[in-house]
Amino acid sequence: MIDIFITGSTGAIGQRILPKLEEKNFNVIPINLRKPNNIVSDCQSSENSWMIHLASINSKITEQDIYVEKKMIESAIDIALTKGVKNFIFFSSSKLYPASCNKNLSNEDSDPCITDPYSQGKMECELILKAKAEKFKSVSIFRLAPVLIRSPSSNVNLLFKICEILPLIPLFPAGDKNLRSFLSFKNLELFLESYLQRNLEGLSILNICDKSPITTNMLINKFLDKHKSKTIRFRMPKFLEYLLLNLPILGKKLNSLFANNIIDNYKINQALPDLDLLETSEAIRLYGLH
Repeated sequence: MIDIFITGSTGAIGQRILPKLEEKNFNVIPINLRKPNNIVSDCQSSENSWMIHLASINSKITEQDIYVEKKMIESAIDIALTKGVKNFIFFSSSKLYPASCNKNLSNEDSDPCITDPYSQGKMECELILKAKAEKFKSVSIFRLAPVLIRSPSSNVNLLFKICEILPLIPLFPAGDKNLRSFLSFKNLELFLESYLQRNLEGLSILNICDKSPITTNMLINKFLDKHKSKTIRFRMPKFLEYLLLNLPILGKKLNSLFANNIIDNYKINQALPDLDLLETSEAIRLYGLH
């Protein structure tokens, strides 16, 4: 049996991942980093053991919170080493890559672009883990595209909430032209189940996202088709779009929705050639929003 220690199991992603792993007969051991001395379970199979570090404050962290993020990964590393865990996974973020106005791919070799405390915290946690990598059989850093789940701290979830509340949804012309990468929870589930079966060595950094990017308007339409099909959608006139996109505060938020942000998942296809990831639109159509 594969042993999996997991931090952040009560968080937005963790509370969804934990039961899925248990369904697949993994031996899942939730870790409370506030009470590390209460962990009584040890690895039943040291060579086939994993630490999945999910614990994080959220994307709204401040500069003062970065210290807490660093202490959490340090605690997770110490627990993993104490318990004899051989493989360590850290859930980082694709926010380490700059938001692009061009349709170019961000890959694992792209230079990080630190724009806020959240990306700063993730980068510093990655550096801490890289410095300890030789103590583990394998270390994997997953840079996740925005995950399509219902999470209070998610900007994407805010967009979906607006779609559920309003009886009329405007579709901006700019939303037909952009491309953005997302990660459907179903793809994350399929990927993780397959990845945990592998015999790994060394350090790996992997982007994780759906099969291909999607436009903002297509994302909105697929969500409405699945969850609120009777909602009326209309095309925003271009002159009104221009005015809204140039407003001081609202314009900045709207422009972020229509910017291009394409993540390269080539390494996933190399590492797991038999894994057939779903398109974002297909994942929403089949499974909806978790």
